[in-house]
Amino acid sequence: YTNGTKNMDKQGITTGVLNLAGVANGEYEARLFYNNSFDVVEKFGFSVGDNGDVLDTTIGARDIVPTPKDEGKLFASPDGNGELCTKVSPCDIIVGIYKLSQENNVLFLLGGTYDLGDKRAYFDGHKKGTADKPLIVESFDKNNKAILTGSNPKVLIKVYQSQYLQFRNLVIHDAAGIGIRVKDASYIKIEGCEIYNNKRSAISLYYSSNNTIIDNKTYNNKDGARGNADGIQIELNKEMPSKNNHILHNTVYNNSDDGIDTIAGVDSIIKYNISHGNLGAEGKGNGVGIKACGEFASGSIVEHNIVYDNIGNGIECENNDGIDVVFAYNTSYHNGGDNINDKEHGFGFGIIKTSKVSLHHNISSNNRLSQLLFGNQNNNSWEIDENVPFISTKPDSKDFLKPQKGSGFEQMGAYANLAVNPNKMAKIFVIGDSTTFNTDLPDGHGGFYEMGWAQREAFGSYMVDKNNLFDEGRSGASSKSYKIVIDKKHDWEETKDLIKDTDISHGAYLLIQFGHNDEHEDESGTTPDEFYTQLKEYVDWAKNNSVTPILITPVERRGKSDGNKNHKTHEEAGGYAQKVRDLAATEDITMLDLQDRSWNEYNKYVDTEAINKVLGYKDDITHFSPAGAKIVAGWVKDLICQSNEGQLCSQFK
Repeated sequence: YTNGTKNMDKQGITTGVLNLAGVANGEYEARLFYNNSFDVVEKFGFSVGDNGDVLDTTIGARDIVPTPKDEGKLFASPDGNGELCTKVSPCDIIVGIYKLSQENNVLFLLGGTYDLGDKRAYFDGHKKGTADKPLIVESFDKNNKAILTGSNPKVLIKVYQSQYLQFRNLVIHDAAGIGIRVKDASYIKIEGCEIYNNKRSAISLYYSSNNTIIDNKTYNNKDGARGNADGIQIELNKEMPSKNNHILHNTVYNNSDDGIDTIAGVDSIIKYNISHGNLGAEGKGNGVGIKACGEFASGSIVEHNIVYDNIGNGIECENNDGIDVVFAYNTSYHNGGDNINDKEHGFGFGIIKTSKVSLHHNISSNNRLSQLLFGNQNNNSWEIDENVPFISTKPDSKDFLKPQKGSGFEQMGAYANLAVNPNKMAKIFVIGDSTTFNTDLPDGHGGFYEMGWAQREAFGSYMVDKNNLFDEGRSGASSKSYKIVIDKKHDWEETKDLIKDTDISHGAYLLIQFGHNDEHEDESGTTPDEFYTQLKEYVDWAKNNSVTPILITPVERRGKSDGNKNHKTHEEAGGYAQKVRDLAATEDITMLDLQDRSWNEYNKYVDTEAINKVLGYKDDITHFSPAGAKIVAGWVKDLICQSNEGQLCSQFK
């Protein structure tokens, strides 16, 4: 269907791929059918852009694809009393949970209400699936779901020390405690569930890592005067923080505290969520749409979310350092309620007492208070105007909070720059020296390889598809010596051939970072003026071959003595980093100032030894350990997404 009304004439399905070449730009809906029946098992909206690119425009909870019915191993029903847990003779839910194992890994709950009383559904450390064969608890019929409720004052479903366990298409309501609490567990997936009217938070994670909360609806969870019931929360644990949890495509509203609260999460991914109407309770609940950093939180990514009509701030970074938290492509609208005497809440983005966060391409409009912001800010709506003209401000409209065309805000907010199909993503080529690519095994480094920041293990770990990254850097190369062929291995001729032989029809970027070896006084070295000329040759070739050049200033060396600022070695050597800036300005191309970013990062440490413990090795002030390479790669990713290179930014998670 196109625009919900017209049958598509483009089918051409081969090996599961729908050919959309030639389909007009516009909004579409895809429907997935099961086998040869016409029962819709999934539907989702998307839009078609230029060249048939599919843009994922679904924000909030989606329908999920059920587990095929023939995979059911165990069956339970509300009044089940069988011992074998078959569909003909289903068992009690507690018995079904007891029998759940790697051999019998799918427990289907038949439709109806499961009142657990003061019991709880408990999944302990014996309930461990695998990545290939997770344990699954799921409603058998998505049109007649299993409904769980109970009077246990703490929690209805408790997961403790389990792994690879999934809860799918369940309804949990009117429980006396938390709906689902995950404690000291990993690789738990809560998907497609509806969790509402509970007396505490709907979903809670407590020192648990690598979990996914996706496509759920959590609403009307309220705990009275306590005001501490969130739609989704990560609980605080100072000694064991929760790491790398993904909160995606959820719709969260009308909870007595916050919609999504991850102030105790490290490296959380919070994307494609809608959080609205969270209202606090009797003055105690905060009513924030999304809280993304707190005293022990760091490294989180908050992107493509819509928050509106919350009583508190739309999106908040609360009273802490908020180290390396990124807010990008979010829309915050009409938050703050009507209490004009409250001067502390009601900001679109309340980024409080921290300068260590990054905000780019966000929209904040019609909130009760203007921005309360610190941190690095680029290309956000408030830098142009406090109010944004939208096509519609009605939540049931398909154009809800989409900026009007021609308004100047189309490249900002939740709908902008959504990730394209990975098979049609741009290719990224990197050329440079050993700080970009290095596979040496250095003496005295305990057997650990040095690693360049642009290698797939580092830079690629941030990408949607790391196979679109080609790191062609070479250890020891200067901007001049890189053009010398050495066994056709990581040199300029090989890189040009690689680019010509690669499909770059969906875009290509050449990231260029030299300088370290140009400063040497040997045959590979260059003067600053020669360095400028050598770099320009790379830039000119890229422009003439449909490749976008991106210049990068050389990452700084870690030359710091106790109590002193890190040396700006590339300036002391003759202004090599400045030549990169000058060329970018002359050619009007993007420049990533990695020298400046790394210099500022290094100055957070007391001395070189302290820096090396995190990024490098004891006696090396230039190269990186694998962990250090990934940190530097994260800085480069941040710099990309703070620039105007929207498509390039979209290649990253």
